[in-house]
Amino acid sequence: MKHLDKLKHAAAGATAAAVGLLAEGYLAALVICALAGVAREVWNWQIQGTRWDWLDLLATMAGGAALMAAHAAFA
Repeated sequence: MKHLDKLKHAAAGATAAAVGLLAEGYLAALVICALAGVAREVWNWQIQGTRWDWLDLLATMAGGAALMAAHAAFA
């Protein structure tokens, strides 16, 4: 189940990056992806009472980076 969580984070990062790409471009995609990952980790830490997970944040950013790389390669 833990690996499924990382895939969900990657999908969320890709979605956030897609929104950024549609709105403004690569910088916006990177910023929105990072904000989404940090916001989720803050939610987990403050609201759910779980620990901050850097690997979740990394998975979110990796999903966004993968989408941006695919966009650059095929655009």
